[in-house]
Amino acid sequence: MTPRLPLRALAGAALLLGALVAPAGAQAPGFPVYGGGFSPTIEVEGLMAFPSADTHTGDGFALGARGTVSLGRIGVWATAGRFLASDEGADDRMVYGAMLGVKVVGGPLSPLAVYVQGGAGTMEDDDPNSSTVFVPIGLAASLTIPTPLLAVRPWVAPRIEFGIVTSNGETETSSGVFGMSAGVDMTLLTGLSFRASYDRIKDLDGIVGLGVALHF
Repeated sequence: MTPRLPLRALAGAALLLGALVAPAGAQAPGFPVYGGGFSPTIEVEGLMAFPSADTHTGDGFALGARGTVSLGRIGVWATAGRFLASDEGADDRMVYGAMLGVKVVGGPLSPLAVYVQGGAGTMEDDDPNSSTVFVPIGLAASLTIPTPLLAVRPWVAPRIEFGIVTSNGETETSSGVFGMSAGVDMTLLTGLSFRASYDRIKDLDGIVGLGVALHF
């Protein structure tokens, strides 16, 4: 049986998360916030996503890459990508993001894992004096279902997301809104994973994401 973490450990994880969110710099806009946890070592992933019109980026197509490094119960992943706008006259833009996750429930042999996670993400802006940083903070839970050929891992990740807008030296933080992402990972014995996910923030449209990952 997996031992329960004491409240002191949970509080420490939350404090560590809060300390690292600000300098991180969320998942990149245009891609779903990932909530499937992290492999024990290093992972690289190719991403594609299809944000709808009423999202942070607007309607279009996004291509990107994500790298993950983990040590014990802590994992950090960074994403960089290119958003290709569908709207006529809209510019293609680079997007960036980073996330930190801390496993608070689950051990090496436990199929259930729960994480506290958060980060920050941003997108290139036409105005060099203006920028918007999106900051999601929430939980993620995954359940690994082993089969003879692969492991199936459905996951869900509710969150509260904030927006930090800086313009001409003045900064304003929006009140948090509820967001949710969910998906499924299918991992072969070789360490190759195929992923599908969906993300939506309250009162906004959704984002469909696909990914192929390999962990070492």
